[in-house]
Amino acid sequence: MDPADASSPRVVQIETAMGAAIELFEDAAVIEVGRERFLPVKTTDDLLRLRSDVYELGDDGTVRATVPEPEITLDPDHFRTVGTFDAHFPHGVPSLVLAESLTVEGDWTFGAQVSVVGHAHLAAPDDGAPAAVPDDATVGGEGVVEPEAKRDVPVDLSDLDDEVAEP
Repeated sequence: MDPADASSPRVVQIETAMGAAIELFEDAAVIEVGRERFLPVKTTDDLLRLRSDVYELGDDGTVRATVPEPEITLDPDHFRTVGTFDAHFPHGVPSLVLAESLTVEGDWTFGAQVSVVGHAHLAAPDDGAPAAVPDDATVGGEGVVEPEAKRDVPVDLSDLDDEVAEP
């Protein structure tokens, strides 16, 4: 059984309460760890969220969200295992602090310093070929905004006040 091999049979994991098994061990003790001390990571969707700037590690060792957690859906054909996940984020995961959701369909590799905003969606290319989000790009509802297009947006929006018509 190899989760990295798509031809390997699927495995169903059955979890049993430790309370039922712990009584079999002499002098066993239980230590309860609260949810604020860890976050369950069961899928690469969870892993992306946890590795992002949505979370910070406090001085007391607790992990806490700094903004509402975005909904993440990564294409399981390309992001199922940690190995394939890491290969698609060779420069680190994108910023998600401005994201409400991210859906990735197809084989997308992310460049460095990528930001995700709003309800972002990357559709699979029509030809099914691998695609890339370039360095410094933004991913949003319409897909990828190239870094050059971002430069056209004024940094100081107060200059636009004179151009906005009064209601």
